[in-house]
Amino acid sequence: MIKKYLYIHKDYLTNTLEIIKEDKINKTIEFVNAYGYEALKHNTCHKKLNIGDFRARNRALYKKLETEKEKEEMRKEYDDIHKDFLLEGQEVRDRDNLITLLDFVEANGYEMLESKTTYNNKGIGEFRATKRKKFKALKCDMLKAQLIEEFSMLPISFLGEAAVRFTENNQIEN
Repeated sequence: MIKKYLYIHKDYLTNTLEIIKEDKINKTIEFVNAYGYEALKHNTCHKKLNIGDFRARNRALYKKLETEKEKEEMRKEYDDIHKDFLLEGQEVRDRDNLITLLDFVEANGYEMLESKTTYNNKGIGEFRATKRKKFKALKCDMLKAQLIEEFSMLPISFLGEAAVRFTENNQIEN
C-alpha cells in the first residue's frame, strides 16, 4: 500500500500538514475570541476540528523541550491564540494567585492575610496554606530552597514555621 503513494512529493505532504496546523490555529483563535480561553478543554471541538486535542498535543511537545530557547520559540508560535496556550492549568492558577496575593499585600499589608482570605475572587489564604503544605512535604533541601526563592518577595513566614526553621538552620537569606 505504501508503494501506491510513493509518487506523492514529500513537500506536498509537508505543506498539507502546515495547512492543517494553520487551520487548527485559526479555529482555536476563533473559538477563544468567541467563548474565552477558559472554555477550551481537552475535548473541545470547533467547526469539526478537535482543537482541545490540538492544544493537549502541543502542551506535551512543549513539556518535552529541553532548552528555554526552544520553549520561547514555541510560545511565540502559539502566542496569537493565548499567552497561556502551552501552560498547564496549575501553572496559570499559581501565577494568577501570586499576582493577586502581591496586590493584596500592597493594598492591605501582609499582616491582614488570613487562612480564609479572598481577594478579587481568588482564595489567596488557601493558596498560602497549599504552599505551606507543599513546603512541609518536600524532602529535598534543594527543592525547599527553590520554593523559598520563588516566594522571596514575601516574608519567609509566608511558607510557615518550617520554612523559617529551614532558613535559620541552613543560613539562607530571604
